[in-house]
Amino acid sequence: MRRGLVFIRMGKKRKKLCNVFIFVIILLGIIACEKQESVPRNVEQGCAIEQQANTIKELPRSLGITIVNIDLSTVHDTNPLEKEQRALLIEYGYSLDQIAKMDAGDFMEAERVQMIPKENLESIKNSYCELKELDISSWTWGDFEEYCKKKDRENAFSAEEQDLLAKRNITIDDARYLLKEYHSIDNLLIQDDSILKEYLEVFYKNKISYAKAMSKRDYSWMPK
Repeated sequence: MRRGLVFIRMGKKRKKLCNVFIFVIILLGIIACEKQESVPRNVEQGCAIEQQANTIKELPRSLGITIVNIDLSTVHDTNPLEKEQRALLIEYGYSLDQIAKMDAGDFMEAERVQMIPKENLESIKNSYCELKELDISSWTWGDFEEYCKKKDRENAFSAEEQDLLAKRNITIDDARYLLKEYHSIDNLLIQDDSILKEYLEVFYKNKISYAKAMSKRDYSWMPK
């Protein structure tokens, strides 16, 4: 199950809703596929890890932290497929041979390019009133995912709060994470920089550990 979005599966119907806090985002870039039935590029080459070798990106850091702040959405999830994921890949037109070579990250990439079924469009519009007058019939699940991320960031803080965070040199994404500990922007902002910095340094280090575990590659360039 993908983190950051809630999947509600009822038979062949599914609804996705945004989570305000994307704590551990494991959302990957779209693999370009001209045809749905074609073999995904990373499967075709036999190893998704190799495809991700040079794609891990860094996010802006807060409070002058020197530790690498990995963008987890660019880390390929090498966990094995779950039963439901295998079933969905079959629905998407993948063969059993192709599925045997895929992992959770491959599933996410394959799913992102799938068109949103008509039966899900109404529920999405009901959840996001601003979409009711828009034609989203051509949206993929990846399009909806990006929309959710954008709205979450826009709605996280007011313009005044964003200005206060900028003056403290705290990024919006890090502030959203810190709210899980401090629960309100007022409580967050009264904390000393040293306390917030120590908390975020642990967060950054945990993301590095996760990236290493998922990639199973040599990340010796990262601080330990």
